[in-house]
Amino acid sequence: MLNPTHLATPEAIFETVNWALEKAQSHDFFADRRISERTTVHLPIHIQIIDQDGHPVGDAFEAITRDVSVGGIGIMSQQHIASEQVFVRFTSLDTVMSTLILDIRYCNQIGPFYFAGGSFCADWSSEEE
Repeated sequence: MLNPTHLATPEAIFETVNWALEKAQSHDFFADRRISERTTVHLPIHIQIIDQDGHPVGDAFEAITRDVSVGGIGIMSQQHIASEQVFVRFTSLDTVMSTLILDIRYCNQIGPFYFAGGSFCADWSSEEE
């Protein structure tokens, strides 16, 4: 247990959190880029970098979703996602289509983590009008 003299006052906590939120909102890192509504959810995923022909490049690595929407996902990772497209495999879902292609829109480093976001690739030509 910490010595109470080392604990921050409620005012100091409020000031620090308020400052952090203001800083975060002033950066483009957290700009809302999605059209569809997102849900905050933290799911384990595997990211596989792919080349322009859809072939895997290197080893897959683990990451966590920050939020999910019909159009895409926000990702937190310890590795930089240096690719325009990746395979995303939802490791905790037992579905027919648990691996999807994601167009990476941004990947920014904040401290030791990378925050990325992307949109799901879909073949809309099969949809009836």
